[in-house]
Amino acid sequence: PDVKRNLAFLIYGGAYQGVAQEYIFNHVFQQIFSSDLLGVICKVLSDVLFVGPLVNLPIAYLSKSFVFRYHQPLKRGIANYASDIRDKHLLKKYWTVWAPTQCLTFGVVPQHLRIAFISLIS
Repeated sequence: PDVKRNLAFLIYGGAYQGVAQEYIFNHVFQQIFSSDLLGVICKVLSDVLFVGPLVNLPIAYLSKSFVFRYHQPLKRGIANYASDIRDKHLLKKYWTVWAPTQCLTFGVVPQHLRIAFISLIS
């Protein structure tokens, strides 16, 4: 098994996804956006256009860089992220999975199960 990769995912999943996303999605978004259809659309767009590309994904890449003990992990993590956006169409793939998923997350899944649902899809 790839222990380092699993550790990076555990750190990202536990520390970021389990704590930060709980706060962002179930507290911040609840205060900013309504719970009607327009609110769901705003939550989805905010997540896939801002939170995902500017917070979620960079943190995932940085977690991996630190766990793998890359030389200059901050620089390398961001460089790998930028490279994957440019060369592997990362954001297109991200949006393909997460836009419909977040429609379900914010439109159907009960608030107390959102993070578990996101973790399941992840």
